[in-house]
Amino acid sequence: MLHFVTTFYPTLHLGTKAAIHNAYEAWAGVTPFNLIYAGDFAVCIFFYLSGYVLSTGYFIKQDRSVIISSSARRYFRLTIPVLVSCIIAYFLLTYGLFYNKKAVTLTLSHGWLDTFYRMKPDFSYMLQEATYYLYRNGFCAYNRVAWTMRVELWGSFLVFGFLFLFGRFKYRHVIYLLLALVYLRGYYLGFVLGMLLCDLRINKGWPGKGPKTGSYKLGTAVMLCFGLFLGSYPYAKDILWVYKPILQVSTALNASPYTFSHMIGAFLTLLAIERSQAIQGFLSTKPIAFLGKISYSVYLTHVIIVMSLSCYLFSVLIEYLSYNAAVLITFLATLCFLIPFAYLYYRLVDGPSISFTKKAYNRIVSRGRDSRAEQAAG
Repeated sequence: MLHFVTTFYPTLHLGTKAAIHNAYEAWAGVTPFNLIYAGDFAVCIFFYLSGYVLSTGYFIKQDRSVIISSSARRYFRLTIPVLVSCIIAYFLLTYGLFYNKKAVTLTLSHGWLDTFYRMKPDFSYMLQEATYYLYRNGFCAYNRVAWTMRVELWGSFLVFGFLFLFGRFKYRHVIYLLLALVYLRGYYLGFVLGMLLCDLRINKGWPGKGPKTGSYKLGTAVMLCFGLFLGSYPYAKDILWVYKPILQVSTALNASPYTFSHMIGAFLTLLAIERSQAIQGFLSTKPIAFLGKISYSVYLTHVIIVMSLSCYLFSVLIEYLSYNAAVLITFLATLCFLIPFAYLYYRLVDGPSISFTKKAYNRIVSRGRDSRAEQAAG
């Protein structure tokens, strides 16, 4: 959603006054309204969920083999879907099917939209970028949203290392606190506190399933609202007075207010969800569960689709429709294409990559055991 908005209504995210298409854009982008398309906030939630999910198996089984298996498979689990998305982008670039350069003259998203896919296609470098440079530099020109994979990979190893060393340590909550202070200003905080939430849920039974008082529910609602408010901190420099305290606190901590606010907001939001059975019930419904299943595929493919299909369709529609009408139809068409495509990507790429890494790891472990057994017998 964020990249679509930045493509066609750049002022809503970037705050660039020269690219205004509607009167409301200048003020809407610096209000809590921007929570609707707050992509960085969603990324922060994703990092917390990663810390939570990656530690669940260990806390349930208390078996270090779970950590070893997960850590051995993690790079391939992340890289295979990323690599396939980059291959798709490579072929689109090779055959001139990206239309963002044409669309930028219409959308006025200069300095952003026209920075995508400017390079000449190079298959060899694409492979290197998707499999190595991405994790070293945190940048991938063939799929720029994949920058999060660097954080995800090293954050995953942070989780695995912590669990291996301190998973059975009686006073590990002290280590949680120390790590939280170390990573307070960045994205790795999500992995640390995600582990903590999982630890509390599985080993302490928190927050419990008994009847909740009115004050408990009110506290949960306040926590959720405040978390969402923090998640709406705008990217634009011109902010409303309600965000000034966040700016002051983050400045005192020498942290980016954008990242810091979103990370704290994501934590409070997930904390509220942990406390609310009603919200958990809603998130467990089939439509939401389906979106969760294809979310990684949506994430990896949406920018590629926006830069190709969306920009092309918009450049055609604008010849016959008003700006807003052309954007609306483009958005609906993009959504209608993206969801089935992401599901197909999940079935053909993401899902099989999970199965492949599990089978490959189990086969290697099995061969190792057989080899050791033969040596012992010999």
